[in-house]
Amino acid sequence: MKRILLSAVALMCLIGFNAVSFADELGKMKDEMKGEMKSDMKATGDAMKEEVTGRKDEMKGAMGALKGKKDEMKGAMGELKGKKDEMKGAMGELKGKKDEMKNEMKMKKDDMKGTMKDEMKSQKDAMKGEIKGMAGY
Repeated sequence: MKRILLSAVALMCLIGFNAVSFADELGKMKDEMKGEMKSDMKATGDAMKEEVTGRKDEMKGAMGALKGKKDEMKGAMGELKGKKDEMKGAMGELKGKKDEMKNEMKMKKDDMKGTMKDEMKSQKDAMKGEIKGMAGY
């Protein structure tokens, strides 16, 4: 019986050591899996950061291109404004010439009117004189 008891105690010790050893193995596996998960998560996070950075750079490039087009449009608008100002200047010049011609025509008309008025008056007076002479006054 002593032998059976000793065998039972030895068996229990083996089972106990195996359980402790098994638990220790499970703890090690748990730590290994945690480490793997952390490294996987870090790799995924790094990949996402790189993707976001790449997209940001892409957007910056697109914005730079748009800014270049905006500057180009500003230049074109500046040219158009210059042409508009040039046309305004030409229109002002034409208006000045028109006003000048108008004044010139008015002066000629006034001169002609004055000259014709004097001539008409002298002819009228001459005719009056002739009529008076004919009538015997």
